[in-house]
Amino acid sequence: AKQLSEMESLMVSFGGEQGQFPEEQVGIASEVATQLAIAIVQARLLEQVKRHAVELEGRVEERTGELAGANRELEAFTLTVSHDLKAPLVTIQGMSELAVKDCGPRLDAEGRHLLERIRFNAEDMGRLVEDLLALSRIGREARAAEQVDLVQLTDDLLLELAEPIRARGIT
Repeated sequence: AKQLSEMESLMVSFGGEQGQFPEEQVGIASEVATQLAIAIVQARLLEQVKRHAVELEGRVEERTGELAGANRELEAFTLTVSHDLKAPLVTIQGMSELAVKDCGPRLDAEGRHLLERIRFNAEDMGRLVEDLLALSRIGREARAAEQVDLVQLTDDLLLELAEPIRARGIT
C-alpha cells in the first residue's frame, strides 16, 4: 500500500495533475503500478516463506539428530542394564539349582517350594530381560506386519500368569 501511494505520487509529480498525460494513460500507469507493487510484495513474501522453510528444515534436522542421539543413548542404557541384570540372575538360578540338588532331600515341602519359586521367578526375570533386549532391537530391524490371534495370546498369558492370579485372588 505504501509503495502504491509512492507510485501514485510520482505519477502526479510527472504531470498527472498538470494535464500533460491523458487520464486514461494515468489510469493505466496507476493500474500497472498497483500490479507491480503487488508483485513486489508477493516476491518479498515468497522470499520470507523460503527463508522460513530453510529455517524449519534446519530445525527438523537438528531435532532428528537429537532424537537419534537420544535413541542411541537409550539403546546403550538398555543393553547395559539388561546385561547387568543377567549376571545376578544366572547366580540366583545356579545357586537355587545347587540348593535343590544338594539340600533338597533335607528340606521340608515348604523349603523345596520356596526354592522352586526362586528358580521360577529368576527364570521369569531372565525372560523379561531377554524381552527387554528384543524390544531394544526392534527399532533397528525392519519388521513386516503380521496377524496376531488375540484369543490365543490372551489364553497364553492367562496360563502363564495363572499362579500369580490365583495367589492374589484375581478373577
